[in-house]
Amino acid sequence: MSDAQRLRKCWYPVTPCARRGAWWLVWCAVVYASSLLAQGPPIGPPAAVPPGASALPTPTPQEVEDAEIVAVVGETPILAGEILPQVREILEPSRSQMPPEEYERQKRKLLERLLKQRIQLRMLYQAFIDSLPEEKRDEILKKVYSQLDKKFYDEQVPDLLKKSKAKSAAELDQMLRRYGSSLEQQKLDFREQTVARMMVQQNVKRDEEITHEELLDYYHEHLRDYEYPARVRWERLTARFDKFPDKAAADRAIVEMGNLVLRGVPFAEVAKRYSQGSHADEGGYHDWTTKGALVSKVLDEALFSLPVGRLSQILEDEQGFHIVRVIERQPAGRRPFEEVQDEIRDKIRKERFQKNLDAYLKKVERETYIWTVFDDPDNP
Repeated sequence: MSDAQRLRKCWYPVTPCARRGAWWLVWCAVVYASSLLAQGPPIGPPAAVPPGASALPTPTPQEVEDAEIVAVVGETPILAGEILPQVREILEPSRSQMPPEEYERQKRKLLERLLKQRIQLRMLYQAFIDSLPEEKRDEILKKVYSQLDKKFYDEQVPDLLKKSKAKSAAELDQMLRRYGSSLEQQKLDFREQTVARMMVQQNVKRDEEITHEELLDYYHEHLRDYEYPARVRWERLTARFDKFPDKAAADRAIVEMGNLVLRGVPFAEVAKRYSQGSHADEGGYHDWTTKGALVSKVLDEALFSLPVGRLSQILEDEQGFHIVRVIERQPAGRRPFEEVQDEIRDKIRKERFQKNLDAYLKKVERETYIWTVFDDPDNP
């Protein structure tokens, strides 16, 4: 363990209250300084502060919540305000439909999940900074940030404007601020995400060679994945019992439909005009259906035994009377290796990439100090 890591271990495990209190003072100072800059230089003598009044602006409940430190990665804190805007945006449509306590529970659950992703990004971002020569770090970062910021404004901002339907960057910024974010925060997030992707590209093998033998081995080990059941394309005429006063009337209706087809009237035309099946509007046509997929065992048995192109006899199930005709049937089988080898290559490549990525992330995690508010057993 390096000296820097030992110092981090000594500093960060202080009580959450003390840590949040220290950052709260910093945050108040930033808010106060920002307000002074926004107002410009003072004109005339400074105004007296009334007794009992605070010289600092009173933060809103959302600002207080956003200022909480929810994680520390290396030496960098992650504030709730970096994640909560996304949480609020996700939960906002359903907020009015859930009790306040349920909303808070869902918010916390989503915060914990998104925090893991943010920690991963921050971890890679910090690894990039640590990899730079210390004597040239500021110079390199300045150039990198300049390039990324240009890309953000040239590519990302127009896309954000389109998705949000905002008419200007200023209007977009106001929309983002409703959830606690801002255009500036989006820019910082873009920097972090882009650098993290770059670190993955540089440190994780992606296009490893896959031999023909490896493809064959995978195919034989996963034969069941390439098997398919028997299936049919078919059409149906139906007279539903609940549409007629009795079974006899339904029987007369299905007989008439069958006779019309036998006289040469197109099956689809008869179905659209008289059938009461679920696909009547589509001419009674049913696309590929696998054996055992239908609720009606009577229809299922007929479809996989009836000669292709021949009208069935009148079939009866709980729903009504039916006449079916098989258009095409394919027996059960297995896709040949030649047909699936490209799919297998892609699968192996993705599996290996994910394995290499997981190993790289674990390595970086071992070398990085990480604390989250969810690590505290006393934190509800």
